[in-house]
Order: sequence, then C-alpha cells, then structure tokens
Amino acid sequence: MNRDAIARERRRREAVEALEFEQQREAALREQIEETILEEERQRVDREALAHLDPAEAALVREILGTDDEADEDDEALEEWDEMFADFEEEDEDAAGDAGAGDEIGRLNAEIEDSRSRQQALERFVDALGRAAGPEGAPPAT
Repeated sequence: MNRDAIARERRRREAVEALEFEQQREAALREQIEETILEEERQRVDREALAHLDPAEAALVREILGTDDEADEDDEALEEWDEMFADFEEEDEDAAGDAGAGDEIGRLNAEIEDSRSRQQALERFVDALGRAAGPEGAPPAT
C-alpha cells in the first residue's frame, strides 16, 4: 500500500471538487452581473427594439417576453410631464441608478477576481500533487 499515492490522490480529488465549485461560483457571479445590467437596461433596450416593429409584432413580443405593457402605457401618458422636468430629474436619477448598479457590478467583479485567484491556487496545488513523489514519507525530490 503506497500511503503517499493514496493521500495525494485523495487530496487531488478534494482540490478538483473545490476547483469545480469555484468555476461554478464564477459562472453564477457572471450571471448576476448580466442580471443586474438587464434590470437597469431592459426597458430602454425593449423600447428601442420595439420601435422597429409593427404594432402587431410589438404586441406579440410583449406577450411572449412578458414586458410590462402597463409601464409602457404609463410612460406614454407621462411623457410630456417627464420632458418638462427631465433636465432636473435625469441628472439625479442617472447618478443614483448608475451608482447602485455600478457598486453591485464592482462588488461582483471583485468576487470574480477572488474566485479566479482561488482557482489558480487550486490548479497549481493539483499540479504539485501530480509531481513525482519520493519514497513513502519523504518529500518529493526537487
């Protein structure tokens, strides 16, 4: 029974499991960034794209994707009011909205960087475990 080989293989499996977890974590964080951006930009992007469709197609898209028709109607009804106060409100709303989304995206990006560092360390550890071991109980030759 080669105790060193058994211990190395077991630690390698544990490290690979941890690496897979970190890879999944990074993917989930990227999804959160995309969701945050979507929340901020969905209405604008929808409005721009729907403007290029005929009314029947636009209605179908709204129905299929579950866009908020009431919000669109409210937007149209309040458009004149918004234009009157746009200069004052836009600056405050843009600064507040961008800061909130920007802060969240920044936090998520920092977590992604942390996850990448952890992945790199785990990958190097798995590589080190795979190096030739010395006699049982002795450190590997360098």
